[in-house]
Amino acid sequence: MITKRHVTKRAEALGVTVAFLKDSGKALRGTIYHEIILTAPEGQVFAGLDIHEVVISSPADGAPMEALYEPALRDLALGLEACPDAACEWCERI
Repeated sequence: MITKRHVTKRAEALGVTVAFLKDSGKALRGTIYHEIILTAPEGQVFAGLDIHEVVISSPADGAPMEALYEPALRDLALGLEACPDAACEWCERI
């Protein structure tokens, strides 16, 4: 079973910032909605995805936060690589 600790430890090893947002959509939609946000360090992107930030959202109303741990760990397993865009707006704003 994959736990929050597994996600946190893998993120720390890569230097990725991770945010666990419980009930993030409650005020907007009146539903239970969880997210995990993975943000690559400055100048880095998630390998194979070429993006700086990955947002994993709960697949359905009422799905537990634990359902997001496996997809988060899968994205972290891709690793990081240097941002390929020399004029990247994301890198410039950091």
